[in-house]
Amino acid sequence: MEDSIVQVAFSRFPIVIEEMLNIEITYDTQYVVRKGWLEGTNMYMGKTPLFLESSRIDKQNNHVLLDAQLFIGACSEPNMRWKLTIELEDIQTGKIHTIFVFFQTQI
Repeated sequence: MEDSIVQVAFSRFPIVIEEMLNIEITYDTQYVVRKGWLEGTNMYMGKTPLFLESSRIDKQNNHVLLDAQLFIGACSEPNMRWKLTIELEDIQTGKIHTIFVFFQTQI
């Protein structure tokens, strides 16, 4: 993915916990998202899956726009730091590329 750009856009900011969060992931058509998950970085709370929804092709820019949803649970820590992991597979080579998105929530 050296020449490729992956963009992750959250539906709202600041991010609200205990509600489904819509996410749009944009990436080159030569890839497919295989899976994704969320983990706390300052307090481990297990892995929360990223729910992959519908996708559409932007033919003009040769990009895929993938809609996904994520539920961020409440925690006893008032300032949580998170790592969203997204695995993409190169359709041509089968190579897996891992993208990390770091963000923070506050109660």
